[in-house]
Amino acid sequence: AIRQFSMEDLVLLTQEEDLSKPHPVHMMGLVEHSVSNLIVVTIFTDMAVTTKGSRSKEVADLIAKEAPWYVVKITSMSTQIREFQALKGFQDI
Repeated sequence: AIRQFSMEDLVLLTQEEDLSKPHPVHMMGLVEHSVSNLIVVTIFTDMAVTTKGSRSKEVADLIAKEAPWYVVKITSMSTQIREFQALKGFQDI
């Protein structure tokens, strides 16, 4: 089944399909764009920590290999992002 994701969905990306199992390599990201079974996700990671065995290094290696990821929606961030943008408009806050 094709899962539908929307712009600004917060998602969990993992190498393990079964969410009841531990996920040694995983990350969270924000959906930028989604069409059918193609999804573009922005992730933020500290690439300064790239020592062997670090999660950042493992994630970077898997991305470079174009490894498949399992994606699960956590929540939509649309409302929070909209509220944050509105608050930025107030100079005194």
